[in-house]
Amino acid sequence: MSDKYRRNFLVFIIDWAAYGTAMNFVSLTTVLPAFVSSLTDSRVAIGLVSTISVLGWNFFQLVSASIVESRKYKKPFILRITPGERIPWLIIGISTLLFATSNPLLALAIFYISYIVISISSGL
Repeated sequence: MSDKYRRNFLVFIIDWAAYGTAMNFVSLTTVLPAFVSSLTDSRVAIGLVSTISVLGWNFFQLVSASIVESRKYKKPFILRITPGERIPWLIIGISTLLFATSNPLLALAIFYISYIVISISSGL
């Protein structure tokens, strides 16, 4: 096996282990709704978390399947989409630290915008 494949495999394993472990701490059914409920009392806003996740994940798989299937090389597409799954979590974390107590509405807006990007990227 060439060094290129070894390196790609190692990077994939590290990314999968780190991201997979991190996602275990961010449960769609418990942690994220509890987080949103700490920012607002709105039941609609709390319920929106699972709706965004399901729609982003399922709908965009239908859209991207035909796009990805027709490509000779899939890796460049995946490499362009992956930051959309990773970077918004950092934005959510920073905005929570900065705004959760002083401006919870802003923190909630940043959370939802970021979470929509995450859900769509995950579906692609």
